[in-house]
Amino acid sequence: MTTTAPSITLGDNLNIEAIAGEASDNARGTWQIETAELMIDQATANQISETLQDTNVSVSTTAAMQQDNVAQDITLLDGVNLINSSSQVSQLQFIALNALNLNGSISDTQQQLIFNATGFNTISQATHSEITANQVSFRSDNTVTLNGVTTATGNHSSQPNISINSDVIQIVG
Repeated sequence: MTTTAPSITLGDNLNIEAIAGEASDNARGTWQIETAELMIDQATANQISETLQDTNVSVSTTAAMQQDNVAQDITLLDGVNLINSSSQVSQLQFIALNALNLNGSISDTQQQLIFNATGFNTISQATHSEITANQVSFRSDNTVTLNGVTTATGNHSSQPNISINSDVIQIVG
């Protein structure tokens, strides 16, 4: 399932479920959100968390959605907590055409997190940001700056893993 628009607002009572069409009955589909820029507030984080119970989520800013004076950033706002309590392994991807700013916290021990900043731009994690997941991957064509806490937990089917791939890596703290 794909949601595409230059500007997206997710309502409090939105229910999303995507099921993979050709796989087994319990296969997880992916909800793709494509927009020009996305600020993830607590209401949006709650919706993503709810969707991760039975569906993978991919959030991206794309050239097709580009608008004048829009930075094409994805920002997890300060104080936001994106928490997934599902016991199922899921995948959350943030793919920013420009910068990916992780100012809030993400927690899910079953989840595989993929953070990607393309177009020679940056990923930054704020000092007070905490990211906990089964596996975490940071990929940038330019700089990854990690100031907060990142923890990989592993689960019943995989070992903990934190992967950082970038031209410049800055780890502070």
